[in-house]
Amino acid sequence: MAKGLILKTETEAVRPQQTSPRFVTLRKDQEPARLRAYLRGDARELLERHAIAMPVTTLKAGALRAETAEWTFEVVPLADLQRDPWWRRTLRALRPESWVLSLAPVLTMLGWLAASSSEPMNLSRALAAVIGVIALHAAMNLFGDYHDHMRGWDRVPERGADRVLARGDFRGFEILRVAWASAGLAAICGGALLIANFDQITWKAVLLLLMVLAVVLEFGVSRWGLKYRGFGELAAWFFFGPWLTGGLSWALTGRIPWSAWVMGLPFGSMALLILHLRNFERIMIDSQAGLGTWPARTGFEASKKFTWFCATALMGSLAALLVFADPSPERSLPVLVTSMGLGPLLGVVRAVRSPSGGELHGLAHRGLRLAWAMALSFWCSDLLRLWGSATLARIFS
Repeated sequence: MAKGLILKTETEAVRPQQTSPRFVTLRKDQEPARLRAYLRGDARELLERHAIAMPVTTLKAGALRAETAEWTFEVVPLADLQRDPWWRRTLRALRPESWVLSLAPVLTMLGWLAASSSEPMNLSRALAAVIGVIALHAAMNLFGDYHDHMRGWDRVPERGADRVLARGDFRGFEILRVAWASAGLAAICGGALLIANFDQITWKAVLLLLMVLAVVLEFGVSRWGLKYRGFGELAAWFFFGPWLTGGLSWALTGRIPWSAWVMGLPFGSMALLILHLRNFERIMIDSQAGLGTWPARTGFEASKKFTWFCATALMGSLAALLVFADPSPERSLPVLVTSMGLGPLLGVVRAVRSPSGGELHGLAHRGLRLAWAMALSFWCSDLLRLWGSATLARIFS
């Protein structure tokens, strides 16, 4: 298989000599329909040959400022393509390590409602909520991969997640089908919850739901590029925080107490921290590409300071939860675990001397590990509380 070639600028393309049908070069201004079919992987000649078209050029980040004008593909038969087992490729595409941003607030809210509500929890609604949130999160990841591939952004090796399309793990139309299926599953679960709370629905609630869904789809499709204009951080804080916990409270109980909003603050702050760390480690790439993330807009030193702000907001929101929403002794466990995990993370950020330093690499993964540790501490505290209450009730009954 041909190795990736470095494309310095859009006008300095270097491509293999097309002496055989193995390599195909297409220009967007000459054959746009055929180019889209090659990117999607459903071109007739590809399907007839049971082959996949892999871009053989890579781009530097600055090339993202303009639409890619020319593409060179290597047509590789599927039988000749060495790929990981399907389950490993599927996990790479779904990115379950990022699901903690959705699972942590949902499962924590279920534990909180089970402990604080006098009425038994509706298990079917709870299951629909968990499945719907995970499906929506997975759909957002898949839509993002597909549209980054169609724009050529995943040809920048440092951008994107695992670049499942650029590396040939799947074809574009396969990812798109799964994305729509996942979004459909989320819609079914959400519709079931809306029907179950039909008498509680107001036009304001419907409007808010539609606005949030539009934001979620925009961050997957990136039609207007809002997540690269400084809105991504705010949207992550709201969606993975107060909106998710408040919405789950409404779906399961038909009401949203103010404590349900407070419950979402730590998870929104954690999502804000992780997204900032991801953008911070790509500050040079995004700056060259003209993408307006907060680190790219504010600069290196300001981004280091904003990491401290995110950490302060995270600890402050945990304190607010402990004092105002859920003042149980077990909730001190997430505070302890999170504070212990934040120290080493902030130490790494403090040690970074320049935006080109290797210490920046892996910051987002460190943040995800911290998110999983915080989530596990929340779930352990829920188990301790529920087990303790059941044991005490059995002893004194």
